[in-house]
Amino acid sequence: IGKELAKALKHFTPNIFGIKKNVKTKDNYIKKIHNLFEMPKIINKMDIIVNLLPDNKETKQVFNKKIFKKMKKNCIFINLGRGETVNEKELQYFISQKKIGSVGLDVFDRETNYINVYQPLKKTSKFLNFENIIITPHVANITNTYWKKQIELFSNNIEKFKKNKKMQNILY
Repeated sequence: IGKELAKALKHFTPNIFGIKKNVKTKDNYIKKIHNLFEMPKIINKMDIIVNLLPDNKETKQVFNKKIFKKMKKNCIFINLGRGETVNEKELQYFISQKKIGSVGLDVFDRETNYINVYQPLKKTSKFLNFENIIITPHVANITNTYWKKQIELFSNNIEKFKKNKKMQNILY
């Protein structure tokens, strides 16, 4: 998923950065690959952050107050990875304080918010109260054309965004 996303984003900016366990991995679409533990040092330079991280001990709530505090105020944060990689209460606080520009959520923490793929959130979820948030059900790779359509949709949305704001750096 990460490689395809980087390939699509390369049309918009040469400044795509990655976070991987193996920083020695080479990818033609990524300017530089960082180790997960370097994220606090680089997060403040990113305009868009797309979380594709898996759920494991190292990534459990890696997106938390420490990271959100360092993000640019107008940053776009998109979680497509696993809900458990984000501290949702702390994310809600930063959204409510308008310390994050826009948020796209496709996955949720199973312990606090998630119900199922058809109804990803409880009706009482605070995420439903914010205007600067887009919530989609996590459908994974449902059809053969799913990723093509998603990349086109993402590309169109980025183009619209670029007309209003100048993007420099994207982290996935």
